[in-house]
This record gives sequence, C-alpha cells and structure tokens, in this order.
Amino acid sequence: MRFQFSLRGPGVRAAYPVQSAPRGPLTEKKVRKQAARIFRFLFPHGYPGEVFLCGGAFKPALHPKLRTNDIDLWVRDRKERNRLLKFLLKRGATLDRDFHPFCLRLLLNGCAVEITYHNIKNGTLEELVHSFDIAGCAIGARYNHRGIRETYISPGAYETVATGEVILEEAYMKSLVNERLPTVLRGIDRMQTFAHETGLRIRKRDIETLWAIYFHNYTVEEQRKCVDVYLETTVGFKRGCNKELLQRATAA
Repeated sequence: MRFQFSLRGPGVRAAYPVQSAPRGPLTEKKVRKQAARIFRFLFPHGYPGEVFLCGGAFKPALHPKLRTNDIDLWVRDRKERNRLLKFLLKRGATLDRDFHPFCLRLLLNGCAVEITYHNIKNGTLEELVHSFDIAGCAIGARYNHRGIRETYISPGAYETVATGEVILEEAYMKSLVNERLPTVLRGIDRMQTFAHETGLRIRKRDIETLWAIYFHNYTVEEQRKCVDVYLETTVGFKRGCNKELLQRATAA
C-alpha cells in the first residue's frame, strides 16, 4: 500500500498547485512540527546518527494545503551517508536510482527519499539552508541521536510567505556572479516549478536577473555549461524539460 503524508496523519503524497498565497505566518513551531513528522516517518524507532533535512519537504509549513513531494537529506561525510543508506534499506526502502554525483534516490513506502552526495563536513545548518536557490525552500532541521536539535528559517522564506512571491536567496545570486556557477537555467526552471506547485507568483525582477546574468555575465562556453547542467540534472533526473527555457537559452 502506498504510504502517504498529510497534515492529518503520517505519510507522503505529491504536492499540487494551490491557487492562493501562503496563509498565516511562517513560524519555527510549524517547521519543527513538520520536521518531527518526517523524521518519525523515516525513523519510527529513532536513528543514532546525524541527518540534515532541508528544502521542499517543508512546503506544508508555507501553506496548509501543500504536501511534501519528496524528502531531501544531507549528511556530513561518506561514512555517515553509507550508514544512513544501510539504515533506510533495512527499514524497507529500495534504491530507485544512483544519480552520482548528485544524490541517491530511494523509495520508502512510495515516498521518494534523496540522500545527497554533497558532504556538509563541518558546516552548519544555517550555511546549508543559505546554499539554496529558491528562498521558499530555504528551511531546514538537524536531527541528531533520536531528536531534532535545531531548525533554521531563511529570512527569504519569511519574505516568501509575507509577499506571496517566489523569490531567490540573495546568497545564491551572489554566488552566480562571483563563482560563475553553471546553475542559472536550473534556477529559472526551479522558480517556475515552485510557482506552479505553490500557486505563488514569480518575482519578475528575480527571474529577469537570472536571465541577465546568463546572457551578460557568462561567456558562450559558460552558457553551454549551464545548458549541459540543466539537461543532466533537471531533465535527466527529474525527467522533464522546459522547451521554452531551452529555446530562449540557445537562441542565437
């Protein structure tokens, strides 16, 4: 039987569009409550290691009608990743896909659980949250030895709820310019997807800033790398392609 997640009981089910902005304030209490539900689903009898939960799993904290679509987990190093993988496989999960060097995708009672290959090492929960592109996903919790030790909400996530807009994390935009990361197109696609899932409107100046960075800050070779990364990750892993985005990105 497919395991489902809702505000009325444990489980996970796919997100769906909500035709209104988030209701009510975003609070630490809501985030902690959502994190507790997900960790109970993953570790009904506890887990002796350390795990970071961030991203779209916290959509229900933005709006009561949103649902968790998948669960994204981070760990500090390879040893902890192997430990978590073995634990979840013993728990009953199956390996759906090894998407190296990005993530391991598992299915647990019908829910997608993704363990990233990115090692946090000595980083903090706050640093991890601020590495996100979409501010509405910049929410996280740290679980360690059978309990939630901390939660963190980005100021951009608060602003998302207050304005009803899909906006970008400021640190993400700075990193694109300073580090010339090849994730611009993926960021544009994620803004559009997040807007569709939540019913929020896209902040026009943010998405146009991404296009301006792509066309005016990146060389032709860097633009090609952005296309490659988009095809490899968003299209290759998520199995969906935004044709209009690709047409604009590759237009002469």
